[in-house]
Amino acid sequence: MKISYYKSITPPFTDDGSRLLYSMRTTRLLKVSFDVGEQLIHGQTDGFPDVLRQELIDMKILIPDEENELGEVILENDQAIAENRSLNFTIFTTSNCQLGCVYCGQTHSPQKLEPNLYDHILTYVETQVQTLNKNRIYISWFGAEPLLGLEAITTLTPALKAIAARNGCAYGARITTNGMLFHPRNYRILRQNDVRDISISIDGLKDDHDQRRFTKGGKGSYDVILKNLTRVFDQFDTNADDMFIRMRINVDRYNRDAIVPLLDLFREKGWDKQINAYDIAPIHSWGNDANFRSLSPEEFGELKLEFYIKLFESGLIPSISIPGRMRITCNAITPDGRYLDPGGKLFDCSEFPLVNSYTTDYSIGHIENYQGDTHRNFVNWFEEVYANKYPCGTCRLLPVCGGGCPKAWREGYELCPDYKHVFEDLVILSYLTTKKRVQNELPQEESAYA
Repeated sequence: MKISYYKSITPPFTDDGSRLLYSMRTTRLLKVSFDVGEQLIHGQTDGFPDVLRQELIDMKILIPDEENELGEVILENDQAIAENRSLNFTIFTTSNCQLGCVYCGQTHSPQKLEPNLYDHILTYVETQVQTLNKNRIYISWFGAEPLLGLEAITTLTPALKAIAARNGCAYGARITTNGMLFHPRNYRILRQNDVRDISISIDGLKDDHDQRRFTKGGKGSYDVILKNLTRVFDQFDTNADDMFIRMRINVDRYNRDAIVPLLDLFREKGWDKQINAYDIAPIHSWGNDANFRSLSPEEFGELKLEFYIKLFESGLIPSISIPGRMRITCNAITPDGRYLDPGGKLFDCSEFPLVNSYTTDYSIGHIENYQGDTHRNFVNWFEEVYANKYPCGTCRLLPVCGGGCPKAWREGYELCPDYKHVFEDLVILSYLTTKKRVQNELPQEESAYA
């Protein structure tokens, strides 16, 4: 037997020198003694008690000598893609947006999703469901600002749900919005149209947010967004409505100190029961030079760890999580993940539509005459990883990262996950916060949180 490459062993974190052992392949966590940790660090595979040895085998920490681990991880990922039965389809309802955010790479125009495309969209969805034997339809409403094209959502949703019912499919939908039109009336409409996952962008308190996310006329957007959130949260119990509200906070070197005050505001307003998740995301190149605003991966990793601690201490999240297994990196590497722009062009990556440098050369077809993709840009991603075209093939985080963004790597950007440089710290924090939360009430987690 040999010791897996895809593991994390933390430094001692208790008075008795205990360590935490985390398997990237199985995402199982085990508290071990100092001596066991030393044995694993130095590659010693013998001398473990039988019970512990079997635990290490089950965790895939101990694996057969002949096993090609990278090949096994890639094979498992390829199988997950092949077995995926969810049709994930993103529809850009409009090219228009009220905002001119400093880091946005899109080109906006008044164009909305053309009604003459509706029948083609429905034909495409039903054909895909039947041809690919899907059992779930999941629609993402996107833009520019998708609520400026709300009529497409309200018109297409009943027909999409009818397709799902005819074909025995579950149906779900989400939306990403800038919040400018997220008022009670539109919230009610989204709920009625089964848009249950809502992501809203806000980049700090008023001064910081307004310097980054302003209207095309140069006015700040913070006051409008906060007023909308207040009205929605005052009028609706979003959890009772089975809604999932996510706050997306885009971070770069200019607003890095603005996030904690924003989290304090959410807690003070009592929105911790209304907001389900916080997506703290780094700024990156989006067909532009926004990457010059970015923090380094090391800087962002340290900062995000501080955010997690703040979220936990404020009661905004129940515990800090360790990244789980990432078998499907993104829709772009699947053979059937597609994005439709308002003019009917299809793409295989969310960052291609409405970005001038991509809209011509990177389109994979048109919805009006779709007979199959003319090409796919990233379906060979894992083949390229296995061939060591990118550093991901030699990185221990590959099972939980999936390689990150194929588009970024292809364009020469090293987009490693923010947790890469703080992973052991994250493991320890996850263990401590989860143990505090469960308080030994879940005996099935005893092996992971002993």
